[in-house]
Amino acid sequence: RHTRRNPVTGVQTCALPIWLASGGADGAVRLWDVDRRREAHRFEGHTGWVSACGFSADGRWLASGGSDGTLRLWDVAGRCEAHRFEGHTSAVRACGFSADGRWLATGGEEDGTLRLWDLAGRREAHCFEGHAGRVLACGFSADGRWLASGGDDGAVRLWDVAGRCEGHSFE
Repeated sequence: RHTRRNPVTGVQTCALPIWLASGGADGAVRLWDVDRRREAHRFEGHTGWVSACGFSADGRWLASGGSDGTLRLWDVAGRCEAHRFEGHTSAVRACGFSADGRWLATGGEEDGTLRLWDLAGRREAHCFEGHAGRVLACGFSADGRWLASGGDDGAVRLWDVAGRCEGHSFE
């Protein structure tokens, strides 16, 4: 369970069925059954705190990023780890799926990068660089053409997913 010594460091909800995921300082990702108001499963694998988590639009996948620099992809129905992605040189602070489930994006803490992961190929597709600090938030447009990121440098950047380039910076 989460406590003051094991604080909640990330939360995300899923529409169908009603799931809630939380990550904590103990490195576990907890899957909560909202209707039954109890923990349904605990995914373990991170070696440090979990700072980000997110569900795919269909609820099949749960992603988590942690201080160990890894992104974990969890199979919600199978209750197991589907894949571990490595590429960030420090903590993964943000993660988000594209609506079509093709892409997953992650933001890094010290490396200041936004990484695009190809879920079908289970590989890094691109590394966007441009933030002058930690990337703390990311999200895709509904059509998946654009990826937005925000960081502690005060900038919001809009990236062209297909063109693999920066579209605009809002500062």
